[in-house]
Amino acid sequence: MSDAPRYVVSTSTDATSVLRRLARGGWQTREGFALTEVAWDMAEARLVLFGRVPDAETAHLAVLAAARGTGIVAITDPAGDLGRALVADLGGSARCTRTRTPNPNRTATTWSAS
Repeated sequence: MSDAPRYVVSTSTDATSVLRRLARGGWQTREGFALTEVAWDMAEARLVLFGRVPDAETAHLAVLAAARGTGIVAITDPAGDLGRALVADLGGSARCTRTRTPNPNRTATTWSAS
């Protein structure tokens, strides 16, 4: 099981904060959830994909990328229908915990390997 970081955040500001921290920790970041790499297991690459998740197709790409071992920083409302579906799909293989962001009006959902 991958220990890649997985986040669902409400805003691009929250995503930027998370991505900076991950980059300082040695993770490579790349916008978009489509993977073109031939290798299935991407865990060794220490790659985090990020971007907005406006629809179910993009959510599907994010879940598939996570299944291949990449980290995910998805920007969507975690309390909306799409956000809850994304949390459920990603949460099936990892423990899901909710944490407060610096802005008390926003909540970030974070996954970590069980």
